[in-house]
Amino acid sequence: SGRTAFLVLAAVVALAALSPAGLAGEENEWQLWSAFALRAKVTDDIGVFVTPQLRYRDDFDTWYYERYDLGLAFNLGERWRIEPFYSRVEKKLSGDWNVSDIASLHLYYKAPLGFWEINFENRLRVETNFDNEREAGRERVKFSRAAPWAGGSVFLSDELIYDFSGGDFKENRLRAGYQHKFPCGFSTELAYQLTSLRAAGHWEDFNTLVVNFGYSI
Repeated sequence: SGRTAFLVLAAVVALAALSPAGLAGEENEWQLWSAFALRAKVTDDIGVFVTPQLRYRDDFDTWYYERYDLGLAFNLGERWRIEPFYSRVEKKLSGDWNVSDIASLHLYYKAPLGFWEINFENRLRVETNFDNEREAGRERVKFSRAAPWAGGSVFLSDELIYDFSGGDFKENRLRAGYQHKFPCGFSTELAYQLTSLRAAGHWEDFNTLVVNFGYSI
């Protein structure tokens, strides 16, 4: 409805305006996260996907992360999906690039909560890093609210990530933005995200500009 769209849009504007000054720490560092998700159907319930990702830090000045995912998606009914995939991750640490080859399995569950038009998504991930022979597991819980606006939709979401290896919550992503899907299969997302990372026993926050693209065949 128009009222819902107005409330979500107001939350988007308020979060983007207040977070740099009041929530993201003293340095207010900005990062850029971008991805392009290419998906193709094999059958009605099976698909393939390729997703390259890039990240910049230090106010968009330093390219420090790139990732390439290649995998399959199996729809197990209306609310469940499973995705086995391979990832090549390159991360710049102290001037040198660290390269990892990772096999992962995602189990998705998504459903409306039944009140305030909020959607719930749970994503369980187990992975094996072949380079350092390390196995890890993560649980991601996400709540989101979206409303139609300007041909697309405005949204507000919060995603909390739990690390089974460390036995603690590792990351939180509070995101607000705009999404648009075109009839040709192309999609875009532009959002502000307050990213909170747990390191050395305390939380560190930074601002994130999220620019994502997608294309479905």
